[in-house]
Amino acid sequence: MFQHRPGGLDQLLRQDREAQRFFGTLPSYVQDLIQREPQRIRSGAQLRQSAAEILESLHY
Repeated sequence: MFQHRPGGLDQLLRQDREAQRFFGTLPSYVQDLIQREPQRIRSGAQLRQSAAEILESLHY
């Protein structure tokens, strides 16, 4: 599993229930890709943008 540092995705998911729900609805492969760079994600908007970019890139 990935090692997480405080802040970023972990902090967002602890503090923002909407972000937590959204993250939980993502396919596991999208969650895995987002978790590879957890410090990039600091807001719900960044989480949604990152997920959209991943999905778009995988479905050309």
